Amino acid sequence: MLNLSAVESLLITGSNGFVGRSIIDQIAKVDLNLLPRKLLLVTRRGLDFELPIKLKTITKTLNHDLTQKWNFDQEVSHIINLAADGTSSYYSTTANNTFSSIVTNLVLWVSTFQKLPRIFHASSGACSGIRPLSESSTFFNIKSSFAQNRLDAEIALQRASNDFGFELSIGRLFTISGTHLLTKKQYAITDFIKSAITNNSIKITGNPKTVRSYLHQDAMANWILQALISKET
Repeated sequence: MLNLSAVESLLITGSNGFVGRSIIDQIAKVDLNLLPRKLLLVTRRGLDFELPIKLKTITKTLNHDLTQKWNFDQEVSHIINLAADGTSSYYSTTANNTFSSIVTNLVLWVSTFQKLPRIFHASSGACSGIRPLSESSTFFNIKSSFAQNRLDAEIALQRASNDFGFELSIGRLFTISGTHLLTKKQYAITDFIKSAITNNSIKITGNPKTVRSYLHQDAMANWILQALISKET
């Protein structure tokens, strides 16, 4: 059973996103005596879903543009960084710059802490096969700038972890399924599900020999939370 009772305060960025909502749902399944003492959810404009009743007494929502300096008035013991660019144009230069600025602001904020936190950072499966500190690695594909940007963010966090001494876990997420995907536009599986519901034909373009397996959102959320509290980095 998931035990988050040792988590003094958990800050989650990207709380409205697919991964963020899945993690919040998973936390709500934890026994009352095993919940974090405090939960801080960061969004641009407030939550766009109803918070589970079980979590309302321990939760505070912080509205903030994470591309601006993080001025939260309190330190936290644990951070799950899920924030991205917030648009469907996630391979664009603008999206990459947004992602980089968020990671930079995260590092600057953590550097002011008296007591260092433990951080889980959500990266991308586009970086698979490349070690986080492989700074000489170059990607040669249509999405190379996206993958390189995510790898650069991993490198920046690894450097900061070494410089400041905070514990860091990096998870490269891809091919995930679950109910919350139906509200998102940037996932191919969303279109498949919606087409099936409306009885439209499902069109798949690309390499017909490609095989993918999908991790369900509950398993993914549980894995992230386990990684956050694990003694291993």
